[in-house]
Amino acid sequence: MLGALFGQEALQPAEHRRLVRSKVSAVPVEDLGETHPRPLGVLLHREIGLDKGARREGEALLEARGDVDGARLVHESLTDGAPGLLEAVLAHARFERRCGSREDVLAIYKGALPRLDAGSDARGLVQAALARFQLHVLRDADAARQTLEASIREAPQCRELWVAYYALEASSEDAAAPKRVSALFSAALDDSTQLPAASQKALWSLYLQHVEDLGPEIGHLLEVREAHAGWLRKTGQLA
Repeated sequence: MLGALFGQEALQPAEHRRLVRSKVSAVPVEDLGETHPRPLGVLLHREIGLDKGARREGEALLEARGDVDGARLVHESLTDGAPGLLEAVLAHARFERRCGSREDVLAIYKGALPRLDAGSDARGLVQAALARFQLHVLRDADAARQTLEASIREAPQCRELWVAYYALEASSEDAAAPKRVSALFSAALDDSTQLPAASQKALWSLYLQHVEDLGPEIGHLLEVREAHAGWLRKTGQLA
């Protein structure tokens, strides 16, 4: 019961919303300015007093009980009050997607981008989420490709952008798609991208899995395996 969670009993939906507004508005803005991904439920637990039982689903609590207006108020309060809070932006956009508000989703993602540092991983994560929405929900592969290409030029070190780009190209059915996937990984794994070692490792695993499962010919598979072995030797992971 939401009323019990906030230390109140038998609150009506309108009262819930007023209480949530007062609780959220009381959170210091500097405490909301983080850009590192963290479940919004943890934020709500730490800052506005949700009890332990609600931590896992703090951001979905109102939505799950049918109070869509109240859920929207929480999301809007957080994204408006702390536009740099990455998890708030993502949670708000995903909420509106579930509500079927496609134009609002686009507005949330695109409205957040100017408020995030150009080239930052946080901005890259929002751009990747936008591209996935364009591809899978709007069914607009061209828009998704434009988003990803511009974003990768800006933040080539962001692994999520490359993974989203891979998902786009791997889902293409035209004859040139396999070559585009190979070119994508070659670009992503080039030293110029300055990807962290952990991200390089993850992309190599994804590339190997792709050519094993979907590669068109054995020669290409052997080439990728050899390139991966060369990377392992270069990074001291293979004698």
